[in-house]
Amino acid sequence: MRGSGLETGRETLYGQNVSLVTLVERTSRFTLCGRTQTKCKDEVASVINGIFDTITGRKETLILDNGSDFSTHTKINKHHSIDVFFAKPYAS
Repeated sequence: MRGSGLETGRETLYGQNVSLVTLVERTSRFTLCGRTQTKCKDEVASVINGIFDTITGRKETLILDNGSDFSTHTKINKHHSIDVFFAKPYAS
């Protein structure tokens, strides 16, 4: 993660009683995961902030999908001064 400083929020995966937030560094494919109990957008932002708190080095951008679970992206931006972008729909 020290190379590009680019984080990509791939998605939030939902299970029966738990959700998993995954962050993947674009160049190296290094993956970090965080667990949430609900799909609540505030909890997802809190988990992403917690993941970023564990990372040393530069953190420049975060690319998220367009799900409502990422609608509190401003909390991430304020906490870490990271530029947040959203993927183009149907661009995969």
